[in-house]
Amino acid sequence: MALTDDVPLRTDFFAEQRRHRRASRRLAHAAAAAVALMGIPVSLVIAPLLYGVVLIVLDVANLLHPLPSVTGPLAAAAHAFSNGELSSPMAMTLAGAAVIAPGMAAIVVLWLGVRALPDGDGCESHLRALAARAPRPGDLEERQLQNVVEEMSVAAGLPPPRIRLIDSPAANAAVFGSSGAGATIVVSRGLLDGFSREDTQALAGHLVASISNGDLEIASVLGSTLQTFGLLITLLDAPSGPASAGRFRRVVRIALRRGLDDADAGAIGDMLAARLLLDDGPEPVRIESKYERLRAPLIVASQAVKWTLFVFTTALVGPMLALLWRSRRYLADATAVQLTRNPGALWHALAELIQKGGMPEASAASSYLFVVGPETVGWQRPGAPPPPRVDDKMGTNSLLTFHPDIGRRLRRLVAQGAAAPPPEPRAVVTPLRRLLTGAGTVLVWGLFGIGMAAAAAGMVLVVGVSVLMDVLVLGLIHAFFSLFAA
Repeated sequence: MALTDDVPLRTDFFAEQRRHRRASRRLAHAAAAAVALMGIPVSLVIAPLLYGVVLIVLDVANLLHPLPSVTGPLAAAAHAFSNGELSSPMAMTLAGAAVIAPGMAAIVVLWLGVRALPDGDGCESHLRALAARAPRPGDLEERQLQNVVEEMSVAAGLPPPRIRLIDSPAANAAVFGSSGAGATIVVSRGLLDGFSREDTQALAGHLVASISNGDLEIASVLGSTLQTFGLLITLLDAPSGPASAGRFRRVVRIALRRGLDDADAGAIGDMLAARLLLDDGPEPVRIESKYERLRAPLIVASQAVKWTLFVFTTALVGPMLALLWRSRRYLADATAVQLTRNPGALWHALAELIQKGGMPEASAASSYLFVVGPETVGWQRPGAPPPPRVDDKMGTNSLLTFHPDIGRRLRRLVAQGAAAPPPEPRAVVTPLRRLLTGAGTVLVWGLFGIGMAAAAAGMVLVVGVSVLMDVLVLGLIHAFFSLFAA
């Protein structure tokens, strides 16, 4: 038997863990498929550029030393394709793979490069941005936090993670790193000052559970994948103006520096994550007057990639990743109940966060790693500055946020045995109000569907124009070299 919002009426933490592990696996496969699908148009855009670079290198080498011509086989293949001689499914599949494979290979190489950065998980850069500090030895509250985290780590069979504090009144906590061995738990002073030991232990259990369940590895893969597309935008954007060229030079300068440290890698990671938001700032996209015909393919290719990323991260990839991360939060809650054997403590802690929780300063880039997201803004005090606006979407344009509804989390804990106050009576919904609400929902989703269909059509158009322009410009360059070779 289940409630209307798909929350079971009664369950246990083992059943909840099995449920959300299964959901995580399904969503992970769906998210991987969505990323691969997004990579197809991106690969179509950059494949002509890669083939063009190879062709130009061969042309230059041919001027120095005659090489066998590659245009003859290419022309023969094009003639056979136009005559229908290569129309079999196998031939079409091989032709499509030949077009997409170079772009896919380039994206994989960029992803491996991002993953190879010393601070590829962004842990150190996040800690610096949050101004996190080590616990003070003489502070009893901070010493108690260390004891609580150690207890939860022993219960989970993990080595105790590092602990850092944020001097912020916003009650919240997060975990950073790429694996259990290098994990760091960050807790705000607002949480220590306003929560009991039992509440703190429950939230520490959630964070330790997140480490034990492998959430850090998942977050690292997701973050590096999104940063890879940010790096691709940075490379293609280089000719569009001084600011874009400056970003490109900075990436090259830091990447080629010997002894790359966490600060340098973190700077690259922050910049690439920001590029994925497609916020070009005040600088307009323009083509410099010098060599504009050579720069035009890169300009158009950059816009095509941006359109593709916008469409897919808004309607497909972003929501898939958001649902995956929400499932991991439910799994961490259920595992925390297993570690503490006290679902009521976690229920009470989350309920307190509705009033006292919030996002610390400089937490925008790491909001998805906190126990609760920007929906908790009740921590404001009289005369205090307003809380920072944080878009809890992991740097994407997702329609969905990455944190689940906190009320739904509370109801799941009640189903696992947490005692809760009786629910407030619901307002009576008249048939007319239900009809108007349904009509409004249909209208909003209809308009959204029309908008996304138009955006997808625009993406296809821009990608097609980009590929055509690449082929034409690179063909002219090859013809120019062929004149000299003749």
